[in-house]
Amino acid sequence: MKTAEKIIETVSAVKPSEKPSLEALKLHLIQSRPDAVRLDEAASHLSSELVAYLLRALENADARFASDIETLLTHGGDAIVPDLVAALNHSNPTVRGTAAMALIRIGSASVQPLKQFYTRHLKPSKIEWIVAFILQELGSTLPKSDSGILTA
Repeated sequence: MKTAEKIIETVSAVKPSEKPSLEALKLHLIQSRPDAVRLDEAASHLSSELVAYLLRALENADARFASDIETLLTHGGDAIVPDLVAALNHSNPTVRGTAAMALIRIGSASVQPLKQFYTRHLKPSKIEWIVAFILQELGSTLPKSDSGILTA
């Protein structure tokens, strides 16, 4: 079984009333131990703490590990879109790129938060290319108005 599948299987197996602990996920990622986190059905129970840990792990991740993390983040669904959108501001290109790809894979739930992020950003030119790319992949465009003022 591929590493991403093992991670997803591990984190997905959390009952709706429970969330995997950060320590259990760390142990699983380091040791690939399927018993480190209880298994159940959906990875949609990623806490903000787990998402933050995964994003931090991307800072030193190789391409394969980054791909595994992207797959896991994608399974986090709509609930983690704000965390992924915020990661577009990160200084590390692997973090930004992985967040962008996860947002694309999550789909239409990413569009409005991306537009709001762009319109509220202090320096929209700094993030314009990445937001434009993601929105284009999702069949949308950057928010603009006739007056030159950005609108969401």
